[in-house]
Amino acid sequence: QTEWTRFDVITDGGHIQNYVNGTLVNEAFNVTPNSGRIQLQTELAEIYFRRWELYPVGQGPKPGPAAN
Repeated sequence: QTEWTRFDVITDGGHIQNYVNGTLVNEAFNVTPNSGRIQLQTELAEIYFRRWELYPVGQGPKPGPAAN
């Protein structure tokens, strides 16, 4: 059985919060550039994305664990 990891990235201008399964694991302020393309990348490893969703700031679901 495959278990999925949920990764939530919340950005608002130059402020970024990264959550893994609902736990805040990284936060950055005054990030530049603060607009542009969205890119998904992995370094030397295979990665599978089951689904990705994009919401306006403040309108997405709250970070939480993945529904397997």
